[in-house]
Amino acid sequence: MRLSGIKRIGITYSDYYLPARFMGIEEYFSSIKNFTLPAGYEDIAAYCDNYYKQRKIKGIYIEEEKKEIEVFVGLMNRFFLETDVKPEDIDILIYTKGVPMHSTDVNVPFYIQKEFGLDNVITFNVDQTCGASLMSLHIIERMIQTGRYRSGLVLSSSIVQDMEKRNVQLTLLSDGLGLMYIDSDPRRFLIQDFLAKTTGSRSFTMESFTKRENYRELVKYLQNGADTMKELLARNNLSFEDIKLISPQNTTYGGWEIYANLLDISMDKIFLDNIPRGAHAGDVDITRNLTDIYRERLLKRNEQMISYGLGWGTSWNAALLKMM
Repeated sequence: MRLSGIKRIGITYSDYYLPARFMGIEEYFSSIKNFTLPAGYEDIAAYCDNYYKQRKIKGIYIEEEKKEIEVFVGLMNRFFLETDVKPEDIDILIYTKGVPMHSTDVNVPFYIQKEFGLDNVITFNVDQTCGASLMSLHIIERMIQTGRYRSGLVLSSSIVQDMEKRNVQLTLLSDGLGLMYIDSDPRRFLIQDFLAKTTGSRSFTMESFTKRENYRELVKYLQNGADTMKELLARNNLSFEDIKLISPQNTTYGGWEIYANLLDISMDKIFLDNIPRGAHAGDVDITRNLTDIYRERLLKRNEQMISYGLGWGTSWNAALLKMM
């Protein structure tokens, strides 16, 4: 909950990139060498028809041409072109992926720092898989509140090298990259509150609930997320009637039907437009959805929403935002 006398901080700009290559689900599953057709299906076409009915996923985006650093340079150039922000205005740069100790790849955040002359920037990584963008949003907001920092950038990335690993049972993984700028003069969304919860127990794994007999594990997992959103609203004296939209991760339509039931809300209150067109792009979902909600003017001035995401391992994160 907001304390008196602190700064109004929020999102002034966001943008994202999706590759040109869009692969339909039938083409994807046909391309997997070790894919075994589940029992009860005559062919892949029948399997994909049912897959779509359950998840509403039409296909995924796959990067075949550009390198990650090339895309980020393009996003940064567009950011400076479309805003009045100068390199010297930025104090924080967060990259939402870890960098292996012995990696010889280009270090993305340090490359961006040098390429754009971000001399004032403190640069670090936040590795919380799919929840990293939301957690980074909160970290920057807290850092600005200290009075020592003015603004920050979040660079998020979802690049999957192994085609088979795009299939994570409940959803499919797309490639994509995102950029978000947070400062004390927000032009898009005001951050009103943030809540992150963990269970303090063992980590969930995909195998915890992908088998039919483990459905209760899945519901328990989703219940933790529902409870996080409920608590966030309750401590701000709000209900879901006060919320225009929930911006989720673009995982699976069926999963959000369970969420809607747990929250006792209509599916119309959940922004699900991006599930068919690309499914899950890791924590880039957060930036992508917020960008599209803003561009499509789905909220009016002063209307409120929740941006929700979970970080594998597991942390459930929710931000209460207001349209500026």
